[in-house]
Amino acid sequence: MYLLPNQDRARWVVIVFSIHALITLTFAAAQWWQASLIGSEDLTTEAAEQSDIIIGVVALLFLASLILNIVVFILWFRRAYANLHRLENSDSILSYTEGWAAGCWFVPFMNLVRPYTIMKEIWNETQSNIPGKIEREGLQDTDLIGWWWGAWIISNIVTNISSKLGGTVELDDIIFGLQANAIGQLTVLPGVILAIIMVRKTSAFEQELYDNQLNSDPSEHLLV
Repeated sequence: MYLLPNQDRARWVVIVFSIHALITLTFAAAQWWQASLIGSEDLTTEAAEQSDIIIGVVALLFLASLILNIVVFILWFRRAYANLHRLENSDSILSYTEGWAAGCWFVPFMNLVRPYTIMKEIWNETQSNIPGKIEREGLQDTDLIGWWWGAWIISNIVTNISSKLGGTVELDDIIFGLQANAIGQLTVLPGVILAIIMVRKTSAFEQELYDNQLNSDPSEHLLV
């Protein structure tokens, strides 16, 4: 069975994640700036209102890019796992159905482990099915996936904690809350960068597998 195209999806992941990283940096800087502004003796009502508008706009951009991140990554992730199911003897190798590649992200507690295990299968089995690759180069280890998943878990914990800080109307608490949120947002960046590297490397494995299938069966016109 021929493989489905996934290279465009990988490119969109890289593009959207890169944009999200820039917006995250902007959001963190904006929150830190607002904290400094609030603590300034020169703060005016007009300046406070303007800073609220700026923070609101950047927060909306951040939320939009975050949602887009989730969509494009899961589309790529599911297609990469679905393609493994289209290979011979896949049912005896793979641990889950292709539907779980999307569904596992939305099930509480399961989403702490299963996306990681599926990503490891995508990484290993895509390489393993490239004829001669193991003999030539061996499998690339999964350390990158471990670092990506660890960074993702840590950033979620930190951002959840930081978002709950500074919830009072006291000036010092508001400043502390903004600074904590800014630092919390920055913890997202390592996971984003590692995800980009991981997707690009996996996409290169996929392309090699696609090219091999196309060369072995020219009748299959695969668009990549």
